[in-house]
Amino acid sequence: MTTIATERKPRLTAEQSRAIDMRGVCVALSAGAGCGKTFVLTERFLANFEPRDPHALEPDDLGRLVAITFTERAAREMRDRIRGKCAERLRTAADADAKHWADLLRGLDSARISTIHSFCGALLRSRAVEAGVDPQFEVLEQAQADTLLSEAIDDELRAWVAEHDEVTLDLAARFGLNSLGDMLRRLVLDCGREQFAKWQSISPAEQVARWDAFHRSAVLPAIARQVADSAESQEILQILARHVPTNPTMQARRAVLLDELGALKEKVDGRKLVAALAEIQAGAKVQGGGTAKAWDNAEVYGGFMNAATKLRRIIGDVLPLAAFEPRAAFEAANVGRQLLLMADRVERRYAERKRALGVLDFNDLLAQSRQLLTAPDHRDLKDRLSSQIHLLLVDEFQDTDRTQVELVTALCDEIAAPGKLFFVGDYKQSIYRFRGADPEVFRRLREKTPPRGKLSLTRNFRSQPAILEFVNALFWSELGSGYEPLRPDRPQVTATPSVEFLWAPGTDGKEQRGLSRRREADWIARRVRALVDGRE
Repeated sequence: MTTIATERKPRLTAEQSRAIDMRGVCVALSAGAGCGKTFVLTERFLANFEPRDPHALEPDDLGRLVAITFTERAAREMRDRIRGKCAERLRTAADADAKHWADLLRGLDSARISTIHSFCGALLRSRAVEAGVDPQFEVLEQAQADTLLSEAIDDELRAWVAEHDEVTLDLAARFGLNSLGDMLRRLVLDCGREQFAKWQSISPAEQVARWDAFHRSAVLPAIARQVADSAESQEILQILARHVPTNPTMQARRAVLLDELGALKEKVDGRKLVAALAEIQAGAKVQGGGTAKAWDNAEVYGGFMNAATKLRRIIGDVLPLAAFEPRAAFEAANVGRQLLLMADRVERRYAERKRALGVLDFNDLLAQSRQLLTAPDHRDLKDRLSSQIHLLLVDEFQDTDRTQVELVTALCDEIAAPGKLFFVGDYKQSIYRFRGADPEVFRRLREKTPPRGKLSLTRNFRSQPAILEFVNALFWSELGSGYEPLRPDRPQVTATPSVEFLWAPGTDGKEQRGLSRRREADWIARRVRALVDGRE
């Protein structure tokens, strides 16, 4: 392991020290909530300027470090923290090092600490000719971009309706004009020009064939594994292997369950899988199969009944996914193609308006920066830009998307310069999926990271043990063995329980769900108010 030998304060944990000191390899840091992530990022940034390190950068090299955060607020916080820690070093520095830290402190206002969008904006302005953009472009605020896009959608829909366009009238009748506009908006925001061209070249019949192939090769095996490997299936198999009920009906069900569950993952044909799941669902019950007296004891009977009830629910959830109807799929593919054609036209009108105004939206910043860095004819440019970066720090990586990941990996050639990328994330803290964030990209890139670069922060400095036990139990059941439990840094100081549930009645419909959420918020606020007033 290559590390930087520097004196660390005793309060650093071993996990934090490894993350700060690791060199020569890409670092993928999985950082749980309250585990000192921002502190580690700050120290890792400044560790590159330690004057006692023979490989340290000079203050004049500050521009070779790039730190990317998710929000402007987070960028300001990181800059302020780095400035504060740098000032601490200056106050305690030996005379020989004082000028070094003073020079670095003076330069921090120009440090490359920003959001991904700000970074891309600066990149495009500096390479406007290669990117094919106006160097004086302005960036649309999200509200402005939403308004401009809505105007483009409304204009196109009005034009199509006025022309009595059959496709538009059919889709408007099917979904409603407002919903149709929302679909077009989503497609424009989620798809680029390249994707529009790609998908329009595929006929509905070809699309159905691809869906069918994917369903057979990926969906069906995944369904079979989900049911067969579930804790409920395994518990049922263990119980039935050890116990034979005396009731003949239950014995017949036992034989079906042992046969079908044991061979379920071999059912790669859709019809066979659906039939097997139906048989398992019918056999996984105790009604009509005798009472607890038909089993060795009440505990075995209760264990089977509980596991069987849960297994039937699991099968009920996945059964609709096991069937593939080509006729219905063809209709969906045809509608999808029509929507893509309409969205492509809307996107072109939206792009024309942005060009006329000399503006770019947030998606443009990312897409055009990616094009600048990944186009084959820009290889030399990408290499030059990459060579100018000593270290790229990326925070909140679980809230990035594929475009952002392509940008980051293009800037960090880990083959030519290993150790250039340091990214931090926490799969369970992703909150921006509605903006297209994909937490799976963090997981996949972390899996590709060399083993010694896969680091974690699991000691929590924020919460009491009882709260962390609840969090660990909740996420372990959801994420499985890959979940890294949080460990408390403090003892339990209040009486347990430390977690309360406030259950709001379940409701159907978008409007009712909104009312339910407001009711939940009201209940939580009232409970917090009561806790404060009661000095609990």
